[in-house]
Amino acid sequence: DGLSPDDGAAVAAATVRLMAACLGANPRTQPETRAYRSAAINQTMREFIEKHVRSPLLSAEFLAERFHMSRTQVYRFFVREGGVAAYIQARRLHACLLALSDPARLREGVGEIAFAHGFASEAHFSRLFRRNFGVPPSEARAGAYIPRPSGGATFISDWMRGLRGGAEPRMH
Repeated sequence: DGLSPDDGAAVAAATVRLMAACLGANPRTQPETRAYRSAAINQTMREFIEKHVRSPLLSAEFLAERFHMSRTQVYRFFVREGGVAAYIQARRLHACLLALSDPARLREGVGEIAFAHGFASEAHFSRLFRRNFGVPPSEARAGAYIPRPSGGATFISDWMRGLRGGAEPRMH
């Protein structure tokens, strides 16, 4: 089909180095090249997190090992989000919201969904969920299927995206 995110980042980095060499620039010292390389790594890390959001191993240490860099370097990519752990937690909460609002998963308990997404405690998950979304997980699940005035129906995740102009729920 196409390149994987990892392969795409590797091809992009190699292309930048090749172009820089052709132009007589050192890609490791040129600010523009460093910025492009950094952006490619950042995007690849975020895609990796999305793909592995359910893994209990997902952490700054795991990312550092996977991307062959120090934990300090990994932390720099997530400063705006409040750190690596905060970013991973926000992505897990969002994945749980989608799972809770999925009618195909109604038989799964809240705790099962929380544990399946890397949370070690249902109580801790419930507190975080309420803090981030303003409702406990059970209410998010109960409101997962919201009738529209037109007689159609929507899912809470679609409704929330609509309220925010198509954006995902904001994570604190």
